[in-house]
Amino acid sequence: MTELVAGSVTLGILMSVAGVVSVAIGTAATRLLANDWAFAGLVLGGPFLPLVMTGMHQGLIPTHTTLIDQTGWTVLLPALAIGDAGRTRCP
Repeated sequence: MTELVAGSVTLGILMSVAGVVSVAIGTAATRLLANDWAFAGLVLGGPFLPLVMTGMHQGLIPTHTTLIDQTGWTVLLPALAIGDAGRTRCP
């Protein structure tokens, strides 16, 4: 019974909320990147490294798939790579 209730709540409520949040993140990122690339790199790339360190960057996968579904590609991957490129050092 517990699994049935928890599964129903997860699929019915949480997945719907997560879909709305994912679309909002994608729309905000697209608008931000359309206006100012330098500021977008700071806003999007800066918090990405702590997400990678904690493994929480995997939570962005639904956002990437939503963006690919909406626009045909994801604008977040290049912007987030800016933060990773800043972390990487050459020998």
